[in-house]
Formats: sequence, C-alpha cells, structure tokens
Amino acid sequence: MSCPSNYGGFQFTQKKDTNNDGANTVKFADINGDKKIDLIVSRQNANLLDGNKMDIAFYQGYGDGTFSYIEKVTDQFHSTTRGPTTIAIGDLNNDGYPDVIGAYTDATTGTIISWFKNDGGYETFGLPQVIHQDTEIVPRCLAIQQLEVVDLNKDGFLDVVAACGTNILWYQGIDKNGNFDPKAKFVSSDGSHSRRFQIIDVNKDSYPDVVVVQDKENSVAYYKNTEYSPSTDGKGSFDAAISMDTACKNAFDITSGDFNQNGWEDIAVICEGDGRVVLYENNEGTFGYGKQIATTNKISHQIESTDVNRDGYLDVVIRSLSTTQNSMEGVVTWYDLNHNQGYVNDVYQQIVGTDGIGNYLAIGDLNGDGFGDVTMSKDWISTSQTGFTLISVESCTAGSSGGGFGTFVLVVFIFGLIGGLGYLCWRWKKNRDNDFGDGFLSA
Repeated sequence: MSCPSNYGGFQFTQKKDTNNDGANTVKFADINGDKKIDLIVSRQNANLLDGNKMDIAFYQGYGDGTFSYIEKVTDQFHSTTRGPTTIAIGDLNNDGYPDVIGAYTDATTGTIISWFKNDGGYETFGLPQVIHQDTEIVPRCLAIQQLEVVDLNKDGFLDVVAACGTNILWYQGIDKNGNFDPKAKFVSSDGSHSRRFQIIDVNKDSYPDVVVVQDKENSVAYYKNTEYSPSTDGKGSFDAAISMDTACKNAFDITSGDFNQNGWEDIAVICEGDGRVVLYENNEGTFGYGKQIATTNKISHQIESTDVNRDGYLDVVIRSLSTTQNSMEGVVTWYDLNHNQGYVNDVYQQIVGTDGIGNYLAIGDLNGDGFGDVTMSKDWISTSQTGFTLISVESCTAGSSGGGFGTFVLVVFIFGLIGGLGYLCWRWKKNRDNDFGDGFLSA
C-alpha cells in the first residue's frame, strides 16, 4: 500500500495477536542490546485469560517492522482482578539494559509500584522489587495514570515519578543498584487532580520541571523544580503550581516539543471537553496564552508529537474514541501543523478508521527508515470478545504515493536531462563533421 498523499502519511499494516488480550500501555526500548526497537506492553486484563497470565510482556523487534511472538517480562504482578495499568522504562541499575517499572491498583491493597530487573540482555527479567505500596502511613496513590523515570534532583540516579490522582509522588533513587528511598516525596500535594504530566526543563536551569493537565479543574499548570522551596532538601523540591490555563475543559492529555523552533520546549494539550487541541508556547521560561491548533469531533484521549511529513515542524497524532456511548471504537489522526502558513485547524489524515483501536498509542521508528511509526493497543473488556489487540501503522516517506505531482516533476526532469545530453552529443558530432568535411568521411 502506498502513502495516502505526497505530503507524508501512514500505510496500514495490521498485526493481530489474540494472545495479547488486555494490552494497554505500549513502550519502546532495546531490551537485548541488539540496537533494534522492541515493544513492551502492560496487560491490564491478562489474569482473566486461561493459561496466559503475563502481566507485562514484550515483543523482540527484528529491525524491519516485524516482531517475535509474545514473550514474558513477568506473570507475578497482578491482583485477583487486574494486572498493571501503566509501565515505564529506565536503566535503574546502570548495567546498560533498560528495566521495566510497573504499577497496578487493587481495591483492597491499593496501588503497588515495582520494578523488574533486565537480566543483562538475556531477554529475562527478575522478580518484582517494590518501590511503593499504599499503607496508612505511605501516601495513597489512587487512580494512578502515569509513571515516568527521570533524574529529578540531578544526583546521577534515576527517580520514579507517579501521577496518583490528587497528588504527584516521586521516589528518589539512592544508588546505582536500583534502590530507592522508601519515603515518598511530592511534586504536588495540593489536592488537584493531576491526570497526566510531562517532565521538561521549562526555564533551562538544567533541572526538570513537571507540567500537568488537571481534568477536574480544567487546568494546565506546571511545578517548578527549585531548591528555594520552604521545605527544601536540595533540588527536587517543587514550588506551588504556576497556572497556564484554567479554561481547558476536561484537560485530558499532554505532550511536549519545540513547536515554534525557538529552542524552548512547548506544551500541547487536549482540552477534551470542548474538542480543542491547544498549544502553549514557551517564551524563554514562561508560557504564553494557549493557541488553538486543531479541533476534534471525537472523544480524544491521547496526544503525541512527531514530525510526520518531515517538513521540519512538529505535528500531533491523536487517539480518539467513538462518540457512541459504551463503544470502544475509535480513530487515530494526525494534524499537520504547517508553520509556513500558520497554525491550521482540522488539517488531518485518518490513520485508522473505526477498527476498534482503544487504549494506547506509541510512536517510534520500528523499521529503521527514519520515520516515526505508530503502534496501538486495545484493552478488551471481557474474554468473550475476539480480535486484534496490537496494530502497527507504518509511516511512509513523503512523495511515495506514486503518480502524484512530485513524481511527475521527477519524471519530467529525468527525461529532460536525457534529452539535453542527447542534444549536446548531436551538436558535438555535427560540429566535428563540419570541421573535417568530406575528407574525413572519405578517408
């Protein structure tokens, strides 16, 4: 299948895997050190399947966009009702191989966050090592939405950050063996419902800040990483929220990138309640008023940034659900933010139609061609449903559709070049014949 247009796009390459029923979060990493991207998935409903209880699994990538059969990270990380709801990737013990961090919430025991040691690239992982478990004295991590791994306090050790409903917790890595301070620290504890977040250096002081969307408050805000907070114990303390917007209705998801190419990280957000995608440009450490860069007519739940058509400007890819009540059908679209003509609304190409895409999308170069491909998962509600749960959609090179204007120009150029060379050869021969005349011909 060719690209849908001359300006870049996607060609649908469906990957069925009924053994991966229950997949939600998808991450990319090189698990075994072969310099090829592998897929790691959390499987929220995995324990509901007979005989296959892999809570977290992976697919070894072959470098050409194809993958191995499903392989186990762990089958020992679930409650009696649910498996992990989210995962993150990071080399916690500094051995050169990415480890897996997972979280799940049980109605009785609360939320548990653990990490799984990658055993030196042999494609096996260790038992769960607990980072956080809700107790009466440990802050409860309710309705966990997101995990990330980053060195928040710049001490050389990776930390774990978790969006926990009414607060954002972080656990400090204390050595290069993957050990953590058992006492949770706070990015925020103001009671606001921080649903999703991005970790970027807003003001270029070399310390990562946390930008959040708060759906119940219709708010976009950020928490500045500072050593000057009243409760400071060094970098990794955070000031009170700095508001960027309080009119982003049901602020649902967030992505980051230098959209305006001024060298500072900007933020793009889905305001799901009013069908808008809004960009907040970073003006050397402060955010300007939000600019609407796209509108959606679906229930949009996830946003990612990438340069789809390789025009040098970031675009956004959005995963949406159907507007039909109780339907898991949905679409994934990309919005071409053509900066040569300003931000434009509703300039998009549909990647996948109503084929049941539901739960998560991730973008990465799966086949080594330099373009960001899309992998999506669906979380089936019950085992009575059947069908695919992992799909890959290959990003194809701009101008590869065939028969378009770009191809026409190229063909005309080639034939023109051949014709021009032919004409020069003819003129050279004619001039030579004129110079030597009949004597040359009769010699």
